[in-house]
Parts: sequence; C-alpha cells; structure tokens
Amino acid sequence: MTKAKKKHTGLVLQGGGALGAFEYGALTRLYEEKNFSPSAISGVSIGAITTAVITGTRNPRENLDKLWERLTVPGAPFMSSFGNPGMYSINPSLFLFPFAMTSYYDTQLLYKTLGDLVDLDIINNSDTQVILTSSNIREGTLDWFSNKPDPDDDRYKNKDGKIKYEHVVASGSLPPGFPITHVNNTPYWDGGLLSNTPFQPTIKALESLHNEGVDLEMIIFDLFPKKMEEEVSNMQMVNNRMLELIFSNHFSQDAKLFDKIRSVQNLVVFMNEQLQKLPAAEKKKVDKIIREEHGETLDKVLNYKTIRKVCVNYESHESSSGGSNFSTGALNHRKETGYNIVDEMLRNGTLAF
Repeated sequence: MTKAKKKHTGLVLQGGGALGAFEYGALTRLYEEKNFSPSAISGVSIGAITTAVITGTRNPRENLDKLWERLTVPGAPFMSSFGNPGMYSINPSLFLFPFAMTSYYDTQLLYKTLGDLVDLDIINNSDTQVILTSSNIREGTLDWFSNKPDPDDDRYKNKDGKIKYEHVVASGSLPPGFPITHVNNTPYWDGGLLSNTPFQPTIKALESLHNEGVDLEMIIFDLFPKKMEEEVSNMQMVNNRMLELIFSNHFSQDAKLFDKIRSVQNLVVFMNEQLQKLPAAEKKKVDKIIREEHGETLDKVLNYKTIRKVCVNYESHESSSGGSNFSTGALNHRKETGYNIVDEMLRNGTLAF
C-alpha cells in the first residue's frame, strides 16, 4: 500500500547560465534524500534545461552529472566565449554575414544534448508537473509550456500537454548571444527577460494539489548576487552585470509581493477568528454585511492553504562574468557551494522530507 504524501514540494529554478551549477549541487544533495520527490518544477533558461534533465530520466542525479560534464569548458574562463560543447557554437554568420545575424551563437549543440539526455516520453508522463517559461517576442508575454497544462489558463501554450525540445531551448534563448527559437511559428527569447524567478507556475501547480493534512512548500534557488565588489572593466562584465541587476531586482520585487499577499491572507484569517468570538447577535449582523459584499472572496482566502517559501541563495562574491564562465574550477566551486548549503539546511531543519 502506497504511503500518503505529507508534503507537496515545488521547485523554482532560475536562469543564470553557468551559475546553474549551484542548482546542480543543491539538487544533487536533495536527491540524496530518499523521500524527496518534487510535485512541481518551474524552470527558466538553464533552470529549464535542468528541469528537463531531472524529469526526463529515471536517474536524476546521474543525468545531472552527465549534463554538467558536457557543459564544462576546460581551460581559462574566457574559453567559453568560443563555444560550449554541450550548448552552443559560434554562429557562422559572424564571419560571413555579420550585419544580417541576430545572435552570436548557434544552439544546435543544445538540441543534441537534450536529445541524448532527455526522454520526452518520461517527462510527459511524469507525476511531477513541469512548467517551462519563455518570453513571447511578438506579444510581450511570458508563456508557459507544461506536461500538465490547465486548459482554461491562456498562459499555457501547449494545450496537448507535450513538452518538446524546442520548449526547453526557447526558454534559454537569451539575446544577443542565442538565436530566436520558434515554437509553432511564434518567436521566443529567454523567459528570464520577463521573469527569472517563475514561481507563479509553481504556486498554481501546488494550489491544484491542495488537500487537508498535506503541507505545501516552494523552494526557490536564487542565483544572482545583488552586490559586487569589483569594478566593471570590460564589455563582457557590462553585459553580465546588467543582467544580474535586472534578474536580482525582479526576484526581490516578486518575493516582496509574495510575502505581502501572505500577510494579507493571515490578516483576513485573524479577523475572521475574532469575528467568531463576538456575541451571537452581533456576529450574525457583521457576518451578513461582510458576506453581502465579499462572501466569495472571503471563502477563497479562508480555504487557501498557505505555501511555505524557502530560498536557497548563492552567496558568492565571484566576478560579474560568472554566468558565462563554464570553466572546470568555477563549476566545481558552484556545485560544491550548492551541495553544502542544502546539506546544512537539511541538518538544521530548514528543509525536511
């Protein structure tokens, strides 16, 4: 007899290029826990690639190792500028038709990596809800691709519930480095341009799993530092620091909004508890006034199951070129950092499964 689940866990995997090795280390430690089994994962950019790699296989830890083995670029950090064997190569148009090109790199190598590591049948029949996000260039919207889409939610763009390789690539098509990815004739760029912390899809997925006696938890992996200690001294650092500021600011705003909504919910619950303590006649009178104006909203708030938010932060003072540094030393450092932080959180009870 299968034991009933006591907690539904959702993961939110940010984008950040090579900084995704921190998520690699953190997830490696999480999958060492025998009871760890996420109910939902939303990912963007490198987070979308990671999501596909861990849900499109029977062996998530082993598949993560294979992914980052392919993404490692031996030698000095700048060698990643000339290509990455598991993700991108220099766009030939750079030498032939530079004025007509729309990206510096080509992403066919990423399709090859996904084809080798991700079984689409497994991901599309997984018990875990997968949501990948991408920026719709034409409409200016953040579109969702999922193996379990809500047919009544227009944000889901693959109503058939089939994740495809182009959905993963679209989520990581960060300009001007990577080219536009077309999905059903719609042009897409990296989802991080609109939201690099796609926790809304995870919240929606967890809400659909709400039942009594089951806790809901959302784990967010925050890859981008808000502060830097060095001076911006070259164009690569200019580009990387610009993205860091954009992405970290989006996360701060989204996290504050999440906390504010939870605070309002807690206030409504508290006020309703106080209402129940009033004398019967007065309680009936006040309750009637509230329900005539806000009855439906009140019921929704009172029936809502609180989602606990846990952030796993990459607190490192490495240079602003971190997102493009796929060198062996840098990736090993991030993996080890992610592993150790989650290990400490598990030992002190911040995380438990």
